[in-house]
Amino acid sequence: MILPLVKFVIEQTLWRSKVYFRNKPKIFVVGANKTGTSSLDAYFKAAGYITSPQRQFELLRDDYLQGNRQEIFRLIKRYETFQDIPFSIADETFLHDLTATYPSAKFILSKRSSDEEWYQSLCRFHSKGSHDGKWPLTWDDVKKVDYLGKGRRYDFFIHVVGSEAKEPYDKHTWCAFYNNHNRLVRSFFKGRPNFLEINLADPNAESILRNFLGTTADVTVPHRNKS
Repeated sequence: MILPLVKFVIEQTLWRSKVYFRNKPKIFVVGANKTGTSSLDAYFKAAGYITSPQRQFELLRDDYLQGNRQEIFRLIKRYETFQDIPFSIADETFLHDLTATYPSAKFILSKRSSDEEWYQSLCRFHSKGSHDGKWPLTWDDVKKVDYLGKGRRYDFFIHVVGSEAKEPYDKHTWCAFYNNHNRLVRSFFKGRPNFLEINLADPNAESILRNFLGTTADVTVPHRNKS
């Protein structure tokens, strides 16, 4: 039991040292979930970046929403690229703290062609991924989802939708959530050279992304989590 533990500690130390000595600018994908964030994560892996574990950060979602972000910043030190929660729901304070802590970091707002397309992708993904294709979904369905702990999806839906007085997938509410997030990010980074807004459906997306990152890695953007 001791030997595996020692091996783990050594691997972790070498890994963190590699991130430290490479000293690459951090890359934060601040687009909403279901905008190609998993595809970008796979692209970063293929291009040789040390990517962050999505679930480890997602487990800190409630801390983030309550303003307790010390552990998030501690984890950020260990990796080079980041996506999904909490970065996909970044508020202005979080963006300010990220840019202040990592002034050389690059930020990517991934997006869909429209809020309608994004909304439909979200609905399909949840319907197929958690409910065997059932639609429409009720609040009882949302409550039954056990992803990183039962009730976590329900809690986040209440955070977004407000209460069970509305349907859980109320289109107007979710589209407003998506548009408001994009608007906030665009406003924050307006005129900054370290910011890119990209739709992976764009036929020139790969060359745009490569030029922005300044990488010569000859890899393509895979399509992950297609719903």
